[in-house]
Amino acid sequence: MTTYEISQYLQDVLELEKHVYTLDKAADKAKTYINGLGHSGHIGQPKMEEYRNEGSFILITIGAIIGAFAGWVIFLIIFVASGVFLNPLGQLIGAVTGAIISYRRNARSVSQETRKVEESNIEENQKYLAAIAKDNARVAKELTTKSEMTENYNFILDKLDETNEVLDKLYELNIVHPKYRNMVAVASLYEYFETGRCTTFSGADGAYNLYESESRQDKIISQLDAVIYNLEDIRNGQFALYSALNEANYKIGRLTQMSELSVSYAKSTNQNSEIAAYNAQLTAQNTNALTWITIIDSIVD
Repeated sequence: MTTYEISQYLQDVLELEKHVYTLDKAADKAKTYINGLGHSGHIGQPKMEEYRNEGSFILITIGAIIGAFAGWVIFLIIFVASGVFLNPLGQLIGAVTGAIISYRRNARSVSQETRKVEESNIEENQKYLAAIAKDNARVAKELTTKSEMTENYNFILDKLDETNEVLDKLYELNIVHPKYRNMVAVASLYEYFETGRCTTFSGADGAYNLYESESRQDKIISQLDAVIYNLEDIRNGQFALYSALNEANYKIGRLTQMSELSVSYAKSTNQNSEIAAYNAQLTAQNTNALTWITIIDSIVD
C-alpha cells in the first residue's frame, strides 16, 4: 500500500471508531433517558384538619354556665333596683335567659369554626386531586415519548452492532497491528501519515515507534478516558483525535436530545429526522469502508 492509501485507510478506520464511540455513548444516554420516563410522582395525602367536638361541647357548656350566672346577677340587680328583692322567678328567668344567649353565641362560633375547617379540607382535597390529574397527564405524555425513544434506542443499538462488525472487518485486514486497534492510537497514526511525519508503520522512523515515544514522553495522551477529560488540552498535539471527539460529542447531543430533557412528542419527531439523516451518513461510511476489502484483495492478488 502507498502512503496515501494507508492514510485513507486509517481515515476510514478513525471514522468508524468515531461512529462506534458516538453510538455507544448515545445508547447509554438514551437508555438513561428512557428509564426516567413514565413513572408516577409521589404526591402526599392532603393534610386534613380536625375539629374536636368534645372541646366544642365543653366550650358551649362553660359558656352557658357563665351566661346563666351573668343573667342571674343582672336580673338580681334589676329587681333590687325596682324594690323587689330576691325574686326567685326573676332570678330563674335571668339565669335561663343568660344561658340561652351564651349558648347560642358559642354554638354559632363553633359552627363557623367547623365550617372553616370543612372548607379548608375541601380545598386541600381539590388541590390533591388536581395534582394527581396533572401527574397522570404527565405520565401518559411521557409513555408516548418513551415508545418513540425506545424505537430510536433500538435503532442506535442496531447501528452500533453493524458498525462494530464493519470495523472488525477493517481491522482483520491486518494493516494495523492489534496493539494499536483503538480510537486514540488510530487517530495518532492517521495524523502521522496525513501530515507526512511518517511513511511507514514499523522501523525507527515508523508510526508505531513515534506513537510509543510520544506516549512515554507525555506529548500525547494514550488513554481515551483521560483524553475525554482533557479534551481541550490535546487540540494541538492530537488534533485528529480532538476533531473526531468534538464531532462525536456534538452528534451524541443531536441524536439523544438530552440538553433540555423535555418530553414532547414534537421533540421525538425531530429526533426521528435527525436519526434518519445520521442513518444515511453512517450507511454511506460503512459502505465506503467495506471497499477496502476489495482493494486489499486486489493488492494481495
